[in-house]
Amino acid sequence: MNTNRETVKHEDIAITVGVASILMGMQRSIAKGEAFRACKEGEVEPARRILAIVTYPDLIASVVEVDGIPWPLAFEQFLELPEILVTTWEEATYRLNPHWLPGHDDEEAAGEAEKKG
Repeated sequence: MNTNRETVKHEDIAITVGVASILMGMQRSIAKGEAFRACKEGEVEPARRILAIVTYPDLIASVVEVDGIPWPLAFEQFLELPEILVTTWEEATYRLNPHWLPGHDDEEAAGEAEKKG
């Protein structure tokens, strides 16, 4: 069993995610920056803004193989995917890349400071 990859399936869609390489991490960072610049607060509804800045870059960057959907997957296509698929994909992404979770660095830094304090 490969613990560096996990495949999620829904109907005829299969998405394999992996532990992030440095390239995957950089692609994620670039996508987040582009989305942040494009989604000005007040001009884009909050749900769409969060999906564009957080969820979409994380999930797209985690993919190593896909079957059953167009690839690369545009943001508007991503928004049309079934919620159950995206939720499962998100869980696998963060299970393999917990350092991508919002607040992970803050919590880790706080724990290190407490140990030293």
